[in-house]
Amino acid sequence: MASLCCRRGLGDQANNFGRTWRAARGDNFAWVTPRTFRKGAATAVDHAYGDPERAARQPGNTRAVAKAHYIDVPETVPDNRDVLERWARGSTSPKM
Repeated sequence: MASLCCRRGLGDQANNFGRTWRAARGDNFAWVTPRTFRKGAATAVDHAYGDPERAARQPGNTRAVAKAHYIDVPETVPDNRDVLERWARGSTSPKM
């Protein structure tokens, strides 16, 4: 896990981070795990730079692994209301 650094600026070992985090998180943040941090960091880097390769390097994965497991894809779609309204009214024409 390369998402977080230790005091010396080096990557912190996953088991060291996990132990420290569990001791500090308490009940309010019990849902937050090291994977949550990796996923959040990779998503933030990808969305900021639009570069999955760069984002994959943050948690130390390949691009394919990062895209499949760590980079969130926004759950938004283009605004297709006009097309769907025409379709609902029975129009098959792609343009008005």
